[in-house]
Order: sequence, then C-alpha cells, then structure tokens
Amino acid sequence: MQTKVVVEIDILVAMNPFKGTLTSRKLASIIRNVMTDRGHNVTTVTMSDGGDGFTEAVSDALKTAPTSMKVTGPTGKPVMGHYVLKDTKAWIGFSEASGLSFLDEDERNPMETTSYGTGLMIWDAVRQGARTVTLGLGGSATNDAGFGMVQALGVTFRDSHGVMNHPIRGRDLKDIMSVDLSSMDPVLNGVKFHLLSDVKNPLLGENGASLVFAPQKGADALMALQLEESMRHVASLLARMTERHTEDVPGAGAAGGAGIGAMALLGARMLPGTEAMIGLTDLDRLIIHQDMVIVGEGRLDNQTQEGKAPYGIALLARRYGVAVTGLFGSVQEGTDTSFLDYVGKVVTDTVTTDDALSDPEGTFQKLVMSLGF
Repeated sequence: MQTKVVVEIDILVAMNPFKGTLTSRKLASIIRNVMTDRGHNVTTVTMSDGGDGFTEAVSDALKTAPTSMKVTGPTGKPVMGHYVLKDTKAWIGFSEASGLSFLDEDERNPMETTSYGTGLMIWDAVRQGARTVTLGLGGSATNDAGFGMVQALGVTFRDSHGVMNHPIRGRDLKDIMSVDLSSMDPVLNGVKFHLLSDVKNPLLGENGASLVFAPQKGADALMALQLEESMRHVASLLARMTERHTEDVPGAGAAGGAGIGAMALLGARMLPGTEAMIGLTDLDRLIIHQDMVIVGEGRLDNQTQEGKAPYGIALLARRYGVAVTGLFGSVQEGTDTSFLDYVGKVVTDTVTTDDALSDPEGTFQKLVMSLGF
C-alpha cells in the first residue's frame, strides 16, 4: 500500500471578502485550518481593495482597534459605524456607514439613500486629530455624489426654496442650485483626503455611476436614467464651481459618484485601492517568501482585472515567480483567468447559488478541501 507524500509548502492567503456572506478573516481561517492540517505553513493577510472589509483590513494591518460611533445610516436610521485612526491618519470605508449591508432587499433605493453618516465619521476622525483621511469607496448603497457626506462636514446646499436642511439623497441632486463651501467646519482646513477605489468607472455614461451601479442598489431602469440626468446636473454644477471637469476621471463614479464629490469639494486625490492596500499590508515583503498565494473574491468577472485585489496581487506574485490559486464564489462565463495558475469556484454544475448562500462556510470549505495540494 502506497502512502501519499505531502510536500510541505508555504502559502500566503490574501482573500477579498465574499460580499454579504464571508469576511476576509473567515475565508482565511477556513483555508488555514484545512492547509495546516495537511502540513503546510500558512500566513494570512486580511484584504480589501477599498470596498467591503476595508476597515477590517486596515485594522489588522495597523494592529489598531477601530473606533466605533453611532451615525446616520443610508436610510436615515442610526447605525454603528467604524473607522480606523492611528496617529494623525484615518481610514474610513463608505460601506461602514453608507453601505448596502445595512439594507434588506426591499429597502434598497438609491433615490432615498444618503452618505451623510460617512461624513459624520470623517468629522469625528478629524476632531480626534486626523490630518489625512483615506476613504475606501466601495460597497455603498448611495447615489448622491457624496453630497450627503460633505453636507455633514458643513457644506451648504440650496434649492429654489433655500437651504436644504435634510441629509442629501439621490432624489435631491436635480434640485440643487448652489453649493456653499464657506460654511464648512474650519477644523477641516489643511486636512488631506485620499480616495481608494476598486473600480475605474467615470461619473457619467453607460459605464458610469448611475447606469452601472444604481441597479445593483435597487434602481429600476427609469430610476437609473433619472439619476443619470441628476449626475449630469451635478457635473455641470461642479465644473462651474471649480473650473475643472472631473467627471471623466477614473473612479469618479465610485460609491455612487462620491468620487467626484470628494475630488471637487474636498480636493481629494484618487489612488488605486489595490496598490495602496498591498503597501499597507506589506504584501511585497511577504510574497517573496511563499510558494503559493491564494487570492479571491465573491465573483470573478470582467471587472476583476480593472483594479480588484485578486488581479493586483496575482500580478505581484507572478513578478516573484510565485504560483497563484484563485478561489471565487462564482465565475462569469468567458472571463479571462490567464493571470491565475488555478481557479476554483463554489457555484458549479452541482452546487447552486442557493446552496452557496444557504451554507456559505460549508460550501467554501468543501471547495478548499477539494484542492489537490
């Protein structure tokens, strides 16, 4: 009888969350348990590219516990938000106060949601001493151009009736006639803003915020078109104010147009989310010591190579000659997978999407158990 020989290998796990089901930490824990049982050495890194899990990833990388506070959620109801503050730098994810995860399916409506709560977290972080604020633009339930966010910082919006005192929502954008920055809280003077986005979508058009992402946030076809027209109004308004056209900047459409709002009204700089997180988590140093890297996210599709973490990490691993395994919830048919040495997926001919959603841990563990190393 032959005994199977297990060759010990060093594995680095850097998984993005499976949105709405499994966190980066949980995915890493499942992989670590299976692989250590097989005699492998496993190092895990909590990963995000600016969307879901951003606060968790930054907290783990900096070994700093998040700050928690009650803020206005996307529908106006109070929620608990979390951000990371270390020394004079703050990291704040849109999904932490203005995210889809706070809403049930029947509550999703980008006409009615606001990013006001994200602004409250920014204000709190700056009051606590932050002089640089990095915003993770992903996982939002909003399509308000980030106007709710800056309103919480003191910016005044007016329509034909005067000052708009309620938190700005998607439906309000078309009515805004003027924006007054002079009312912004002076505590924000000199604060630098950086934006991390996992998408490169502009504000307008068929690849823009409203037509691509609003339907994912509950908009029907008519609503998406109305929001698109509202965003055109916003782009024109901001261009007149700043004498700059930022609507075509890659990432301007991220987080329901918050990219353009933050760039135009806060002077924010857009940075590639994956590159920033690779630097923060020190992946460059860790990867060179590995035999294999395991990456993944909820869905591998045509957007993955537009700046998502699995793609960026895979390219880094290839640079050092390290093999890359990709594990995903599902894979869009026809998607290019050539940047990966092996691709595994939860949803297959025998495992349905309903199966995966009803038992995400169990179905993912079965996928990991099926790996041949």
